[in-house]
Amino acid sequence: GAAGAAGAAGAAGPPGVPGVDGGAAAAIIVHDTASNVAGAVELKTAGTEADILGAGFDSGETISVSAMVGGSTVVLGGGVANASGAFWTTVTIPASMTAAGGPYTIDAIGDSGNVGYGVVLITDKVAD
Repeated sequence: GAAGAAGAAGAAGPPGVPGVDGGAAAAIIVHDTASNVAGAVELKTAGTEADILGAGFDSGETISVSAMVGGSTVVLGGGVANASGAFWTTVTIPASMTAAGGPYTIDAIGDSGNVGYGVVLITDKVAD
């Protein structure tokens, strides 16, 4: 025989658990000023530095910059966003960030909840 008509809709279920309020998505760039390259940093014998530039943060937001190295978070530095929501800071690349271990995820997390992610390769032009 033929199927019967659909029944009435059931009662609505309970509300879900509230989510975490997040900030806006921000953007960051890692730049090797000495080599004038974005996205890669060349190892130097006297300490390797990189510029971290970011945008999309709140004016005056305090930002912490870190890297994931071997499953651990390593704080690299920080800065404060200007009136346009941008920041720029120079950080020293730790010895634990080697050419063999990359690429590395870099994150910039603001105290207002805004977060930016980037990636960097470590290069070593003098390695055997």
